[in-house]
Amino acid sequence: MSPKPDARHNIAGLKDPNAGGDYNNLPWRLGLLTRTDSTR
Repeated sequence: MSPKPDARHNIAGLKDPNAGGDYNNLPWRLGLLTRTDSTR
């Protein structure tokens, strides 16, 4: 199955890669990746 040409994916990453402590209290940053198909 091929992915849709305009697929979107949520991603999460840490604002501070050196952060530590409780997982739920880490400084998360959310993002959205959008794949576009330039051959349409």
